[in-house]
Amino acid sequence: MENSGYKVISLDLKGAGIDPSDPNTILSFDEYNKPLIHLLSSLPDNEQVILVGHSAGGLSVTDAIHKFAKKIKVAVYVAASMLRSGFVSEQDVKDGVPDLSEFGEFADVYDMEFGLGPEKPPTSVVIKKSLQRQIIYQMSALEDSTLAAMLLRPGPIQALQSARFKEGEGAKRVPRVYIRATNDRVLKLEQQDVMIRKWQPQHVYTLESDHSPFFSAPFALFGLLVKRPRDTDISIFFYQFHSGAFGLINTAWFCMFFMNSRSTAAATLSCKAGNENNSLFWILVCLFPQFLGTLVAFENFLLFKAIVRGPSRVVLS
Repeated sequence: MENSGYKVISLDLKGAGIDPSDPNTILSFDEYNKPLIHLLSSLPDNEQVILVGHSAGGLSVTDAIHKFAKKIKVAVYVAASMLRSGFVSEQDVKDGVPDLSEFGEFADVYDMEFGLGPEKPPTSVVIKKSLQRQIIYQMSALEDSTLAAMLLRPGPIQALQSARFKEGEGAKRVPRVYIRATNDRVLKLEQQDVMIRKWQPQHVYTLESDHSPFFSAPFALFGLLVKRPRDTDISIFFYQFHSGAFGLINTAWFCMFFMNSRSTAAATLSCKAGNENNSLFWILVCLFPQFLGTLVAFENFLLFKAIVRGPSRVVLS
């Protein structure tokens, strides 16, 4: 990617990826999301990002929308919790928290840690290894789900449950995109649709995938992510994948692509994950974008062609 004119920065939230923080010590959402907030606050005022959140990463995206509306070109939610104010009511919890009761009682589904003592609620959780493929990756390649299981870290559940947001100035003007996952067993399709109805985004797309479309439908996901930036003058493309709430993948994927200010559009995917490797396709796209041709997404949903006009310019048609 650097040879193609990109500067790549990978970022992990607290307790995710290679961040050394103990998730059992992260008890507030503000603390958990601090790396993202710090990064956005350090951006020059004339630069914008496209922010993409997966699963509980939707909470991080919403927090950023309220705090840095002027720095976000588009907010994209991929099978993610999309709650305008976070977990304010019991209905918000019902809409945006995974319900895995069909797989057993809470203690049967999750491994828990009690950082505040055995008499207190758990401070971190992770889906049991024996259930991870069945719940999170049922349509994904076995090698991807195997690697993900090896690198999984517990998520700071108390921090995530405390996510509440005060609507910031300009937040309503940030365009939002929601990408549904029809076979999601973590955040059910019904839950996704309820959140879409309650806080309607500008665009809604659908993938025939499990909860992890970056594994089960990478071509289609790539097409949808680059669909939004086309014909837009963007100086930075910021691709954030986060999966961690309530014992999911528990990683934050952040990639920032600094583009020439005259770029027609910035369109690519991250080549590094906080806890997991992306598919070989994504890596090849990052390293050799000139070889990217025509892709057809699931159900002929999207047909696009990427033509590279130079090391820091990508034109979509």
